[in-house]
Amino acid sequence: MTQYWSLDTEEKRKNFNAHLANLILAGKAPTVQFVEKVRSEPQANAMWLWAEQCANYLNDCGLDQRAVLRDDIPISWTKTAFIDKIWRVVESALIGKTSTKEMKKPDVSLIYETITRHIAESKGVTLPPFPSRMNVPAEPYKENDNG
Repeated sequence: MTQYWSLDTEEKRKNFNAHLANLILAGKAPTVQFVEKVRSEPQANAMWLWAEQCANYLNDCGLDQRAVLRDDIPISWTKTAFIDKIWRVVESALIGKTSTKEMKKPDVSLIYETITRHIAESKGVTLPPFPSRMNVPAEPYKENDNG
């Protein structure tokens, strides 16, 4: 039987420890697996909003996909193209994942910082800051955005 325990408070941790001790005393051999929280929905919202802001900004700067990735076909950026051609490439290289749904919370900042630094160093352009509740309300995340 699979059970899930949130251990985010002292009381929940005490209850978990007591439950685990009772299982062991009853002769059971429980297996415990700890799972890190994946990126949150607000992080997903912010990531897609940032992708849209970056796509618009790169287009406004005259840096279409040809200027950033290839030199043979002028293609304007979209948020989906930004995620697929920049975010996922960096995500795969840094953390070995290709779905944003598999990312851990710290991965979002690592990928954002890596992309921002690379674009600044290679193209001389400073991308918009990553959205937060403090600077921009994020749009709702949509599953059809290929999360």
